[in-house]
Amino acid sequence: MDFNLNDLRINTSKETYRNLSYAELVAHAIRNGEGTLADSGALVEKTGKYTGRSPKDRFIVKHESINNLINWGAVNLPIEEEIFNNL
Repeated sequence: MDFNLNDLRINTSKETYRNLSYAELVAHAIRNGEGTLADSGALVEKTGKYTGRSPKDRFIVKHESINNLINWGAVNLPIEEEIFNNL
């Protein structure tokens, strides 16, 4: 099957790769300064400034069957089903 990023409306002037092996992915990460190898051989990625989760980006669809079971607040934010379905 032919695969073309333009069919997905993804336009880039950079070289893109597809279905790389683990070894190829590791080589790219090291070459691009994105990670290093641990003594065990595992790839250690640099996560940068933002290493944690994003708690204010968590939404739960409001529904009468679960509304009383959710601890709504700054972490568990409600979203209407129609909005969720349009995402």
